[in-house]
Formats: sequence, structure tokens, C-alpha cells
Amino acid sequence: MIDESFAQNLIDTALNCGAEKAEAFLSERSGTEITISGGKPESVNVNSDQGYGIRVLLDSKIGFYSSNRLDEPLRATENIRQLVRATAMHTPDPFNALPEWLGDQKNDVQEIYDPELARIPLSEKINTAIEIEKSGLGADSRVKGFVWVLYGDVSETYRILSSTGIDIASSGTTCYGFAYCFANYGEAVQSGRFVKAYGHYHDFDAAEIGHTAADYAVRMLGSKDLRGGNMQAIFPPEAGIPIVQSLFGMIEADSVQKGKSPFRGKIGKMVASDVLTLIDDGTLAGGLGTRPYDGEGIATTRTMVIEKGLLKNYLYDTYTAKKGKTKSTGNASRGGYHSKPLIYPTNFFIQPSKTDVKDVIGDIGNGILITELSGLHAGINHATADFSVPAKGIVIEAGEPAYPVDNIAISGNLFDFLKNISAVGNDLNWEPIEGMIGAPTFKVDNLKIIGRG
Repeated sequence: MIDESFAQNLIDTALNCGAEKAEAFLSERSGTEITISGGKPESVNVNSDQGYGIRVLLDSKIGFYSSNRLDEPLRATENIRQLVRATAMHTPDPFNALPEWLGDQKNDVQEIYDPELARIPLSEKINTAIEIEKSGLGADSRVKGFVWVLYGDVSETYRILSSTGIDIASSGTTCYGFAYCFANYGEAVQSGRFVKAYGHYHDFDAAEIGHTAADYAVRMLGSKDLRGGNMQAIFPPEAGIPIVQSLFGMIEADSVQKGKSPFRGKIGKMVASDVLTLIDDGTLAGGLGTRPYDGEGIATTRTMVIEKGLLKNYLYDTYTAKKGKTKSTGNASRGGYHSKPLIYPTNFFIQPSKTDVKDVIGDIGNGILITELSGLHAGINHATADFSVPAKGIVIEAGEPAYPVDNIAISGNLFDFLKNISAVGNDLNWEPIEGMIGAPTFKVDNLKIIGRG
């Protein structure tokens, strides 16, 4: 990690030049990304980087500077002087702030860190990536190829020092795999995708990633048209996770405060059925998004966003918390030392029940299992909460999967959708999407399905 005295000198320089407060974010990050095509590496990218970002506060104005030049302390000092001078010319914002250290905010949760990751030979990681494709091709003879196969990992350590008393450090590792394949039978061609993340390299399951993508493609072969209508619908994790991701974009306080969220003004109101509980939990034991502190040095929390259908909280960083006259929920994150904090999820998920997923599906009688959604973010009108989203699915008859359908869409109003969730399963799964997003299987009653049959 970068020498602490280097960062402290930058903070002292900013204060001596007239800044009211100053903060240093120090980061070391390394990563690997490998793509595979035809059983061979298509691209191999190994990178490492370290640097610092400085924020200064002056007369309700925030200035920011970052650099990876650690061998030029005199130039860094001069750049901080210029930063303070430039900040004085910015437009003031009464909600600009640097977080204060609170003595009771110590957080003892344990993030996931795999020290062995850096010692795994690159050749082994390449073989792991090849195994994803090999496993998928071997899963079913109808799987003909992969559009994209990816193995990736990242290891990051960061530290935050501030004139306000913050001095925290955090480290974490993540390995992830992505597979996108296609299958065909006769003239019919269907695709399947699957992504999964792991905290430790030895947990990485290349066969699971390849097999699951293959299964998702094969199950859609022989798709038919569907006449459509209002139906009971099952959303397994692969279809529910994109919905949860979209909900985050409407729950985070910046969107709410800018009037870009249909959840604005609905705190304390029922926005979903009483079987739905939505949580952001940066303290979740074993969670890949778990960290003791966020990207501003604020202790992460377990925030009940929607509890049994009742909207209870938005998610905040320091800026939006001050604007909303509340406290940060510990949801600030940075893409690295060169980035300012933004609101991101930690572990953001629908709370699972104890109901077996087989019972959720078996209870439906006749309906549809939604297997894939396309363009969900663009398909929801954030002003009206109306949506129309292209989809694929499998028709359910007498509680059993009958046949696949494509060229359909789901349509309606988001709040009606959430209030019509009538059952939640126990099979919570996660995807690494700007944080960790999780969902179990859930059932939605009276969902409008648009078809062309």
C-alpha cells in the first residue's frame, strides 16, 4: 500500500493552502481477464495499478484530483495547491461535505479476501477459462458454440485518510466467470447466458458456469409462439436478478432526489405485496459485496429498503444523506482511486423464504416461467412506472414445464407487478452487477403477457 506519510503530506498541504477539510483515498488494484474462443485464449489481460485520489472541501465546494505518480512528491504537492485554488472558483453546493469520523461507527464485519489469488499461475487461470467452454460444449450435443467465454478476477486494497479523523482500510477479492453460448436443432437457434462470482479461487466452478449456460440455451429449443393474456408467472433468479438491479436504480437517493424515481415520496407506503422484503446488506456474512466500510470510510449497514411490502428507506452516500437530512447508509463506492464516490449496492437482494422452489412452481397450475428479459432498464418508464419488456419463457401446464416460447413481452405497471408477487422461494442466487445483486425464485399473479400466437 502507498506510504501513509505521502498521503498525509497531501492532506496537510491542502489544509495549509486554505482547504477546510481534505481526504485521501489510496488504492492498489490488480486483475486478470481472459476470453476464450475455440478452446484457445482470444485475449489475456493482466493489469495492476495503484494511486491516490484527493478530495478537498472549501466554502461548500468540492475539488477532486487523482494520480498514479507516486515517485514525484514535489509535483504532487504543487498539484494539490493548484487543486485548492481551482476549487475556490467552483460553484458552491450547500450539501457538499466530507464525512466525519464517528467513534461508534466501528464495523467488525469480515470482507472476503483470498491471498492465494495473486499466486495462481496465469496458465492455470487460462485452463480454467478453457474449461468453461469445454464443459458447456460437452453438456449437450445441440450446443454448437460460444459467443463469449470469460474468466476474470480482481484484488483490491484501499485505505482512506481524512482530516476529519477517518482512517480505515479494506481488502477484497472476487473471481467471476461468464458464458454465452448458442444451441441449435434443425433451423432453430437459441442462446443461453450465465454468470457467477466467487470470493476464493478454489471455489471457482468452471463446469457449473459452462453447463448452466448450455442448459439455458437448450431448454429454449423448439420455441413456439404464444397467444398471450394475463397469466401467473414464475421468475427464477436469472430473470428476477435484472428486476432487482433495476429496483436499485430507483431506490438510490440520488435518483429519488432528482425526481427520476417512481418511488419518490413513497416512504411509509405499501409499494409491494407483504411477501416481498428487499434488503441492502454490506454486513452480510459471506457476501461478496460485504465490506466493513464503504468508499467514503462510513461503516456499512444492513438497510431494510422494502419490508413486507412497506417502503422504509432509500440508499445514501454522504452528499445525498445531507441533502435528505439523514445519515449515509454506507453505500458509497469508487471504481478506483481515479473515481469520485457514487451510490452503489453492497449485497442487494430479495429476502428468500423457506418455501422450496418446487412448491412455488408446482402451485402455479397453468402459467409461464420467464427465462430471460431483454432491455429491462430501457423498458421501464421511471416517471409512470409502466413497463414493456421483451422476454422468453416456458409455458407451465398442471404445475410442470410444457414447452418454450419466445417473441413475447411482459407488460404492466411496476407497482402492480410488485403488489402481485404472491410467493417467494428459498433458492437465493447472486450476480456481480455493480455490487452483488440477488434474487430467489418468485411468483407474480395476473401478469400481462404479450404474444403473437
